[in-house]
Amino acid sequence: MPSDSDVNVVGVCPLGMPGCEYVDKEKGVLCRCNWYIKMTGKDPQSLKEYDEWGCAIAWQPVLGVEMSQSTRGVRSAVSSFRDEMVSGNNRLLDIFTAASLEHQEK
Repeated sequence: MPSDSDVNVVGVCPLGMPGCEYVDKEKGVLCRCNWYIKMTGKDPQSLKEYDEWGCAIAWQPVLGVEMSQSTRGVRSAVSSFRDEMVSGNNRLLDIFTAASLEHQEK
């Protein structure tokens, strides 16, 4: 089987479009797929900045990795918040317990 360097690799639209953006010479219009979108940000794996147009379907793996990283960050923040709430609740319970014992002694 030939390697990618041996052949000209051409992307093919899974929806059957001739391309994400092309000129229909008969109608004299620029045709653009609704899923042809501009993405700006950082690649979550290489941290390389990007600002480019591409198919939304093709962007899905990048967005999936980015969403996973965001979810891990949120999970860490929620865990930290939970720990602070438990600590605060324990302090409050200690205060109420001490006040209750003091009230019972009187």
